[in-house]
Amino acid sequence: KKLLNIKMQLKKKKKSKKKKRKSEKSEDKSEKKKSRKEEKEKKKEKSSSKTVELKTESSTTWSPEFKVTCISDSNEIFTPVNDFKSVTFHSKLSGLTTNFSKPTPIQSYSWPILLAGRDMVGIAETGSGKTLAFALPILSRILSSGKKTSDGKVKMLVIAPTRELAMQTFDVINRVIPESICLYGGTNRSEQQRQIAAKKPFVVVGTPGRLVDFLRDGTLQIGDLEYFVLDEADRMLDLGFEPDIRE
Repeated sequence: KKLLNIKMQLKKKKKSKKKKRKSEKSEDKSEKKKSRKEEKEKKKEKSSSKTVELKTESSTTWSPEFKVTCISDSNEIFTPVNDFKSVTFHSKLSGLTTNFSKPTPIQSYSWPILLAGRDMVGIAETGSGKTLAFALPILSRILSSGKKTSDGKVKMLVIAPTRELAMQTFDVINRVIPESICLYGGTNRSEQQRQIAAKKPFVVVGTPGRLVDFLRDGTLQIGDLEYFVLDEADRMLDLGFEPDIRE
């Protein structure tokens, strides 16, 4: 009887210990969940405090409902430009804007941000001037830096979803920086390889497949890259180029 009593008492102690552990574990879990929730809320608050609306007085020039929000990691305000006099680009780029009377909305808002050397995502319709929206400020920064464009190192890479779009962007850039090259599939690979070796490009524009091809075999080196543009990124994803872009 004494042994049975002792065994019963031991069982009870074990059960109470198990219950205690379970309650401690559940408390730990709830505490962790609580802390995670608090962290998420803090991040949310932090990110919302970093959202700064651009000055929109000039937005009425385009349309009353035209608004742009800039999400920044500091409380910067970038003032959109209404005319070409309000923005300063390198003198070599003046010929690229002669056929236009004023900046388009995407150019107006993009230029101050990109001239400041910030990363950005720009969304606008086809034919809205996206090429000059990113090309002018980047080229201006390159030319103003005083760096030699003939040092054989790729400093700017533009990826486009199609051959036509890549060639269109290349035509704009090549007018200012002759050490540029356009690479795309469906044409002689060996010839393009020879062009890369001969030109030693400073700027490369191309489609994802052919670029990855040349990166894999070492024909193209982008270790010194400073400017990276995904032109029509949504279209590239629709066409299934995400693995190539990631690579």
